[in-house]
Amino acid sequence: MEKNNQENIIKSDQLEKLNEYAELIYNENKKYNLTGLKNLKAIKEILIDESIYTLQYSNILLNESAEVIDIGTGAGIPGVPLKIIKNHFNEFSHKHYNKLQERLGIDEKKLKTALDLISKLNPKPGGALTSNTENNQIVPDFILKLEEGNLYVKLNNRNEPQLRVSNTYKDMLYSYSESDSKSNKEAVQFIKQKLDSAQWFIDAIRQRYQTLNLTINAILDHQREYFMSGDEKKLKPMILKDIAEKINMDISTISRVANSKYIDTPYGTKLLKTFFSEGLKNNEGEDVSSIEIKKILEQFITDENKKKPLTDQVLSLMMKKKGYIVARRTIAKYREQLDIPVARLRKEL
Repeated sequence: MEKNNQENIIKSDQLEKLNEYAELIYNENKKYNLTGLKNLKAIKEILIDESIYTLQYSNILLNESAEVIDIGTGAGIPGVPLKIIKNHFNEFSHKHYNKLQERLGIDEKKLKTALDLISKLNPKPGGALTSNTENNQIVPDFILKLEEGNLYVKLNNRNEPQLRVSNTYKDMLYSYSESDSKSNKEAVQFIKQKLDSAQWFIDAIRQRYQTLNLTINAILDHQREYFMSGDEKKLKPMILKDIAEKINMDISTISRVANSKYIDTPYGTKLLKTFFSEGLKNNEGEDVSSIEIKKILEQFITDENKKKPLTDQVLSLMMKKKGYIVARRTIAKYREQLDIPVARLRKEL
C-alpha cells in the first residue's frame, strides 16, 4: 500500500503511537539480543501494514448495518461475517453449516464467501514482529549404515565422551598417603572419596552406553526387514515388553530410551518410539502393525470427499474390505493419535 494513503486509514495520533511502540520493540530486541526484528524501519512498516490490514477487515466485519458488503470477490453479503462471529460462534466453530444457513437466511455460496473472509483474518497480528523459530536440529544418538546387505549401528561419538579420572588427583592421593600427619590423613580420605565418586559416575555412564547398545540392537533384530528396505509395511508389531524380555531389562528402562533417543538411518532420522506399535490380524491371520493401519486410514481421509467426509463407522467398513478387521472404536483411537478431527469437523463447503 502507498505510504501517502496511510493517513486516510490510520489517524495521526494512532500513527504516532505505532511509531512509539515500534521503537520500544526495537530497543527491547537490541537490549536483550532477542531473535525478533532488529531493524527499526522494518518494525514500523510491519506494524503499520498489520494495522491497516486489521482496520480494513474490521470495517468489513463490523459493518453489520450495511445492505451489501463487497469483499473483493464480486459477491456481496449483508453483514454476515459479524453475525456469524457475534451471534452464531458455536455453530461456526462446530461447522454446523446447515444451521448457519437456516438462521442467517442465506444460501451455501454466500455462507462460503463469508467463511472465506473470516478465515483470512489474523487472530494474532503482532506475531509478525517476533521470530519464534528455534534451532530444533536433532542430533541422533545412533547412526545406522547399510553396507552389502548388512546392518551396522553405533553410538554417535558426540554422545559418547571419553571419560577418565585425572592422574593429577591419583598422584595427589599417593603423595598424601605417604605422610602420617592428621591433616594429611583427612586430605587422603577426602580425595579418595571424590575419586570413588568420579569412578562410580564413569561406571554409570558406561552402563548407560551398554543399555543403549543392547536396546538398539534388539530393535534392529526385531525390525530387520524394515531397516533393510525402509518399507514401513514391513514394520512388525512390537511393544516395549518384547524388547525388555529380549535384553532382560525393565520395561520402564526401554520406555525411557524409546521416548528420547533418535537413530540416523538411510531413510531419515527417526525417534525409536516410532518403531513400536500394537499388532492386529488381517483376514489371512497375519500380524499387521498398527503403523500400517494408520497409513491406510490417513490415505482414506486424504482422498475423501470433503463435502461428505467419512465417519469412523464407514472407515471401519472400508478397512474390512481391504482385509483389515478394525473396530470403529479403534479407528477413532488411531484417528485421534493422528490429530485428525471427527468427520463433522472435516466438512467443507
